[in-house]
Amino acid sequence: MQSKPHARLNWLAISPILLAILLFPAAWNSLGIEWLSGEQDNSHALPSFIAALFIAFTSSYAPVRQTSLRLIIFLILTITLGTAYFIFQIANITQLTYLMAIVGSIVLFIWLFGFRPFHTLMLIATLLILSLPVWDALLEPLVIIASEVVTWFLAWFDITVLIEGNSILTPYGRILIAEGCSGIRYLLVAIVLGALVSHVNHYRFRGSAAALAIFTFVGLLSNWVRIILLIFTGYFTNMESSLMHDHEVFGWIIYSVFFLPIIYFAPRSNAAIKTERHTAPLNLAPMLIALITLIIVINVSLFIAQSQFRTETKHPVSPVADSFIQESLPAELKTLPMTTLNDLTWYASKFTSTRVGIFNNSKNSMEEKLIPYIPQSLVNERWFNEKKYSLHLNGLNVETHQLKSLYSNQRLLRAQVYATGTLWSSEYSIAKLQQVPALLSGNNLFTYYLFVTPCVTFNCENAISELSRDIQDILAK
Repeated sequence: MQSKPHARLNWLAISPILLAILLFPAAWNSLGIEWLSGEQDNSHALPSFIAALFIAFTSSYAPVRQTSLRLIIFLILTITLGTAYFIFQIANITQLTYLMAIVGSIVLFIWLFGFRPFHTLMLIATLLILSLPVWDALLEPLVIIASEVVTWFLAWFDITVLIEGNSILTPYGRILIAEGCSGIRYLLVAIVLGALVSHVNHYRFRGSAAALAIFTFVGLLSNWVRIILLIFTGYFTNMESSLMHDHEVFGWIIYSVFFLPIIYFAPRSNAAIKTERHTAPLNLAPMLIALITLIIVINVSLFIAQSQFRTETKHPVSPVADSFIQESLPAELKTLPMTTLNDLTWYASKFTSTRVGIFNNSKNSMEEKLIPYIPQSLVNERWFNEKKYSLHLNGLNVETHQLKSLYSNQRLLRAQVYATGTLWSSEYSIAKLQQVPALLSGNNLFTYYLFVTPCVTFNCENAISELSRDIQDILAK
């Protein structure tokens, strides 16, 4: 791999990001705090942002000529983003304010440079989106994929193991493919490397897309190989190898074995980089004036909204139906993969074996969140996700998971429902969006329901019937 010789820094290319920082300051401030927090699942974010700046700095594209129509279109887009940012900031939906900040940078980049440097725009946009602290949502899907791949691979070898979901039981002990084995850091770092290799080697759109796809796959593959090697190491060392307890460095060594040759032998494109030139000076003053005005209006409006923020409860708090009574969670169910919300209040159905944990919350200032972060993990060291159902209840498709104990034949069903104001949802992401109309209507109530129903039969037919009845009782209250 060879770098571009004597590259000149294109200072104008980072102006869209600087303008977006001025336009959405609170979002960028929160992003900066997230980047510096040191969270493992977010350790790639700051390098990803720096890589985006590097690509912008070393691009060679000049601004396009601004027309009145072009200015109007992008001014409308910017005002739309600013309005959405204002609403999401009031609702304190952090992830969506982050998204507005990133999309704002991309829109301003297109306004200044047009679509001609599309491959450069694609790389910058990819890296900016990667810098968002939202990728922990991939943890569980990546664990499931890794478990399936490892199961398929081990079937080719004559070794004695029992595989149940993400659990691999050997004669010498149990190996769990947990969230730490998801490979999310390997995957995201691989995409960052793919973007940098594409830029430094002067790939056009097709080459960049191919490089990103290859690096993504190899990032996943390196993690799968790491897990398989750890399983064989544990199997043939009676689980006594030090790698079974500390394999962080081992993982990055495997990663380097895959990626160093790929980076070194990546082909370099000799295609010429064309730069747009203009004989007439660019008239950027109207857009800059409009942006500065919008920056002042949004931030003053947010200051006023923060000082005047008021909500009121429009319906009484009635979290459960009459068919439930308050009761503590049985000891045997306390090992379940639960949310980190510690103040769940548990109720038991009078007519079935269902338990429901309930969390109530309200938002009384802009700094507070109506809907807190609720982890969605379905696996831990004692349970794995065996099957998934979709129950159609009162207009909702309630996703229901059948969990099985790793140490017995015990099975149960687990489902979640969210009530935001007067709106119901069975998906966390939809509930987050529903808080916008709820708060705009002055309603600041949120209730989270976690249903748990033990199975009596192998296929959980009885539990499905009981769970459906109990959820419908809650939805109908």
